[in-house]
Amino acid sequence: MNADGLSRALNDLMTRQTRGLGQHLREAKPYLSAATMPVWAEVRRMIDADLDQARRVSRLMERHRLAVQSGSFAQVVAAYHYMDVPHLLPLLIGEKQGQIEACRRALDCCDPGADNGLADEIQTILAENEAQLEQMEGHRQRVR
Repeated sequence: MNADGLSRALNDLMTRQTRGLGQHLREAKPYLSAATMPVWAEVRRMIDADLDQARRVSRLMERHRLAVQSGSFAQVVAAYHYMDVPHLLPLLIGEKQGQIEACRRALDCCDPGADNGLADEIQTILAENEAQLEQMEGHRQRVR
């Protein structure tokens, strides 16, 4: 196991899950139409799922004695507070793609022969993020 690389990848994942546009949008009031209202509800559920995943990653890191580092909010996210959903979705998709990349980097650092549940939990989080990405891409196609 590459502990340093794994720690960097998981910290990157947690920062993306807790400090990105998604979490900033918890307080946002984007313009909603009848077509985008159900999409926004789904986005809100995904934002909540990101926080749940971040808690799981944090516990995973503590259990495996990996250094947890806090990240900061990107200041640019404040500019998106009042955008409409069709314009926010590509940004959220990009954020989700970054989370998937961080999961894959973390998996690359795991020891495939170790049976400590670490790779399995990261794989589960990766699969959840890939499913969310697929949902958001479908939403983007529908609300263009």
